[in-house]
Amino acid sequence: MAELRPLTREPLPLTMEARRGSVLVREGDVCTCSWVVERGAFRESSIGREGRELVIALLGPGDLATGPEGELSATTVRAIRPARLRTASKWELPLLLAARRRRAVELATTLAWEEIPERLDRRLRELAGRFGRQVPGGMSLSLPLTQEELGALVGATREATNRALRVLSRNGRVQRLGHGRYLLPPGLRLVEPLR
Repeated sequence: MAELRPLTREPLPLTMEARRGSVLVREGDVCTCSWVVERGAFRESSIGREGRELVIALLGPGDLATGPEGELSATTVRAIRPARLRTASKWELPLLLAARRRRAVELATTLAWEEIPERLDRRLRELAGRFGRQVPGGMSLSLPLTQEELGALVGATREATNRALRVLSRNGRVQRLGHGRYLLPPGLRLVEPLR
């Protein structure tokens, strides 16, 4: 007769709600838990030596929002809309960390080799794929983003971002709707985020 052993189960994940504007972790602080976004959105950014901000990623459902427990955070993670998080399981954490490393490498190569209009076009298509909604006339970004915020997403000044937006608009790649809202025309290939 086979011996019966109780199944060992991982404890249920902890969950946490985050209000818009709340900071999950600050650059240089110790990560207290490995949080995964269930719903909502977060802005992951770093401040360079000269004091300029670079947005590493806009995080959404399924993304790792903080590093492993006990490690110093290389970024600040702030909620840009109400969100819910859960703890990462020990089984998924290596995969989530690998996805974060792939995104960092993609960002580095994009910053090194692409011109600002191409970087902005790529980021807008990626954001539309993750946070857009289908509307008459194309795909609307549901996250309002100022030119300064768009610049931080592509490693450019507000002025350079404004020039890039004019180029993209002239080429029919984006339409400015005002108040930080953008519309991408139908038929554009959206960029799938690295997972």
